[in-house]
Amino acid sequence: MKPEEEEKKIRHTISAEETFTLAKDVFDMRTLIKNVYANRAVIARRVNVVTLCVSTVFTLLYVTFVFISAFYDKIALKSEILVYSIAGAYFVVAIFLTIFALLSSRQTTKSLKRFSVTLKIIRIIARLLSLSMSVLAIYYSVSGGVAALPAAVDIVVVILSIFTIIVQLVPMLFGGLGKYVRWLLSPVKLKQRFSGVLLEWYQLAITGTPLKGAKNRIDKKHYDAIGRIIDGTLVPALGKKYITSIKSPALLNLVENSPAEDRPVLEGVLKSVFSYAAECGYITFDPCRDLNFSGSVEEPHKKTMKEKLVEGIGKRLGKSMLDKYIAASSDEDKQ
Repeated sequence: MKPEEEEKKIRHTISAEETFTLAKDVFDMRTLIKNVYANRAVIARRVNVVTLCVSTVFTLLYVTFVFISAFYDKIALKSEILVYSIAGAYFVVAIFLTIFALLSSRQTTKSLKRFSVTLKIIRIIARLLSLSMSVLAIYYSVSGGVAALPAAVDIVVVILSIFTIIVQLVPMLFGGLGKYVRWLLSPVKLKQRFSGVLLEWYQLAITGTPLKGAKNRIDKKHYDAIGRIIDGTLVPALGKKYITSIKSPALLNLVENSPAEDRPVLEGVLKSVFSYAAECGYITFDPCRDLNFSGSVEEPHKKTMKEKLVEGIGKRLGKSMLDKYIAASSDEDKQ
């Protein structure tokens, strides 16, 4: 007798459960990317704080190590002077960087761009000095610049130096990776002044990119009015307050007491700023939700040809998959 031939069924469709799992994975990935993009200002600030702390601790430890080595005559005088010079320059730059960071919330729209460029230059100098110290520490450990030390000490110095180099290079080249990014995306725990959040939003707004994943951009025709209202109305009235302490009645009173011609832009700025603050985690409740603000500073969104094409393909693909799933289900019911 001939052996029974086994019937092999090839499935050309995916089940509803597989479709749901795939859709959920895509949604989770898009949500992660959106959160990274939406919180880019918060991420950048936290990266700067982490790198400054790591490089400062390493510099202090290595300077102490060099000082002790010099006390026991285990390092050349030229090497000692070079280390102290780099460390001194680093600490001066780090102090200036800290002072500038503390003054960031006191800037106006006119001085914000120049202030940001200056802060960026100081930050780059601090990182380059930290990298120089780390590379110098590795060189001395490998070449025997610090003589008569146990090999274990050299290994520890090299490991710490490499770690510091990575911490400095990651934000400069990649902007954060893996668990580092996920930690940076955790909710904000420190209270923020309204002026700081306001100027942070304004700096992102004037770059011309959609804010916080929104489809609409800030309309360029409102730029001058936004800057004037921020400097002349919002910062003097609310700038020093913590953003979490600002309630709906205060915003309503501010709008009602402002000139009639400024109200649409003022309402639009308040809605955008508090929406931005809510998505960043600066606040847990948006006080503008209780107010009927009709003003807006956004330009109407027009779908691009690419968006229309992607939307059409997505609809056709989804309909095709649904038809195949229904057809496969009907065949199974008939059998």
